[in-house]
Amino acid sequence: MNKQFWIFLVLSGFFIAPLLADDNLAFTNLRQKGMGGAGIARTFDSSALYINPAGLARAKFSINLPLRVRADVGTSFLDKLSSYSDLINASSKSQRSSNLAKLLPITIPFGYAISPVLAFTQENFSVGLFCQGNTSIKLVNPVSPEFQMSGYTDISPMIGLSDTYTVAGQKVSLGATLRYVSRSRLIDATGSFVYKKQIADLLADTKQDLSASVANLSGIGGDVGAMMPVGEGNFGAVLYNLGSSLSGEAVGRTLTEQLPMHLGIGYAQPVNLDFIPFVGSYVGTLDTAIDLKLLNNDMYKNIYMGVEKKILGDVLSLRGGLHQGYPTLGLSVDLMVIKFNYAYYTEEFGAKLGYEPQSFHGIETVLLF
Repeated sequence: MNKQFWIFLVLSGFFIAPLLADDNLAFTNLRQKGMGGAGIARTFDSSALYINPAGLARAKFSINLPLRVRADVGTSFLDKLSSYSDLINASSKSQRSSNLAKLLPITIPFGYAISPVLAFTQENFSVGLFCQGNTSIKLVNPVSPEFQMSGYTDISPMIGLSDTYTVAGQKVSLGATLRYVSRSRLIDATGSFVYKKQIADLLADTKQDLSASVANLSGIGGDVGAMMPVGEGNFGAVLYNLGSSLSGEAVGRTLTEQLPMHLGIGYAQPVNLDFIPFVGSYVGTLDTAIDLKLLNNDMYKNIYMGVEKKILGDVLSLRGGLHQGYPTLGLSVDLMVIKFNYAYYTEEFGAKLGYEPQSFHGIETVLLF
């Protein structure tokens, strides 16, 4: 990549990112998370439907059946398991109150996915059904404890097309994804997407008097992307969430939600480390990738970068990277008929790095046919 490109990439991030809102479309995969969230210029399977549809131009034939299950559990939940046990086993109201105060404040995030539920992919084409979502539970204010809950589950059929063209002697793959999104959210009586309740009131409510409802929102949108070889690697660019406005009826009113349109650009390239004395001869070649998504006001939240090393053929893959400035780790074991994916990563829930980071352990099992 030349110097002019990197100058453009950095400057465009500073000037465009403040105009854009936070992303809230959940579709990702654990390979991407283990590599710091990067993948715009290196995704060539059904995941290209939501990462970069131009990658379908290099896709291989595959059929994914509904045997891929993923769970992402926040470390804040795991770190305080003993405190939850003390709270449950408390023998008196005063002990329960005391043990509850020890937990506050706390955020308990978790994610879940069957992604894809079903997908058919071949060169230049893919169609699939994806289900993925996340939930965040907060307990705040030790003096007057409050329960807060937000999150959503998305079910989305997608279809993508891509092809490769020659423009001024340069091969360029162009692709587009069309998706329908059906989103379910827990809302309160006012239609707010954050359900809040004083814990004392919550415990006193009957099952029929929680002032909570489920909102079903839906809409149609899509992505357009491009990918082309540059030097020894690939450059990719995607415009996400074109026309993705969700709407529905709940609690006697019309609710709307706009999935933010934003630009993502990325570069991926294998890097041979043989030139590094001692270490290089053992490590060999690494697959590297860096993405910039012009999405957040904090520039560092827009940067994703990572590496991957395959060993023992394609049986074992080791991954690492930086996701919004926080380190990530990833592992994949492919045993022909079953595959195991793991990723450790951190999401920044706040407006800037360091405001509200939440770390996750993501685990996925896949049966292959």
